[in-house]
Amino acid sequence: MAQLDDKNAQYATLGMGAVNVLMTVVSMFIVERAGRKTLLLIGFAGMCCTTILLTICLAYVQVLNHCIAIEYEMYTDIFTIHFYHDKWT
Repeated sequence: MAQLDDKNAQYATLGMGAVNVLMTVVSMFIVERAGRKTLLLIGFAGMCCTTILLTICLAYVQVLNHCIAIEYEMYTDIFTIHFYHDKWT
């Protein structure tokens, strides 16, 4: 679906891995300030909103084709902050 060649696909994978590591570090600091329950509720709400927006972008893929990548990145960031902090704290 992304129609990337092999080299760009490797760069995209590397970029997503770097973002996951960065958001994991960010979540370790956020969980200390906000608490696990607050982070859980905000994470669920954020994932719900980005899933709805991603669905809208996929419905209008001809007009909003760049929106899909942005929404997927936002969903991944929220998911990483939401769930990955339990692995490190």
